[in-house]
Amino acid sequence: MLETHYNYPDYTYDFSPFYRKNLSKQQRNMNIKSRDEAAEPQPEDSDPRSNGDEDLADDGDDSIAMEQQMVDNSGLKLYYTRKLRQHDAGVLSVGLDPNWRHIIPPRQENVISQGHCIGACTQRAFPRDGINIFAVMSRTHLIGRQVKLRQIRGNTELQPIMRDTNIDPSYQDYRRLTVPTKVLPGDSLVAECIYDSSSRKSITLGK
Repeated sequence: MLETHYNYPDYTYDFSPFYRKNLSKQQRNMNIKSRDEAAEPQPEDSDPRSNGDEDLADDGDDSIAMEQQMVDNSGLKLYYTRKLRQHDAGVLSVGLDPNWRHIIPPRQENVISQGHCIGACTQRAFPRDGINIFAVMSRTHLIGRQVKLRQIRGNTELQPIMRDTNIDPSYQDYRRLTVPTKVLPGDSLVAECIYDSSSRKSITLGK
């Protein structure tokens, strides 16, 4: 067994100026305050979102963001064995990268986003006899509500490989399928996510 850590436990990582600046902007858009801000009394007639447009246009350094720090004690365990398994296993990710191009509008109860693994991709990447999907992990961030993994073969949509209608962001783990699903070269896979942004006052990026 080999155990490695990305960094030392409780190592304090300081964001680069670019990420610190954008993190602080997103915090203000979502009305999230730092510890120092929360301790300071705010005037009754002040609006924490009144300068939101100015924040988006400001490219200067942000004193609040410069003080932002993250404590990371994550790790990684790798296991080695001399005994080869009968079958190889891998991880296939289908969905959307969490970045600023993924925009979810505010105050919406049902926002659908789709990520596609097209047939031309599986045609080239999958072996001739296909692959067997035996476990699935559905992952969203806080406003995710439902996830479905769809399978399309030719002009026919097959039964969903998985469907989770009660997403819990606090519980994200692999779930073994009762019956493995065969996916052939040329099949298309669609990860369909449903979000509820009704509690948000501004757009949400990268979910």
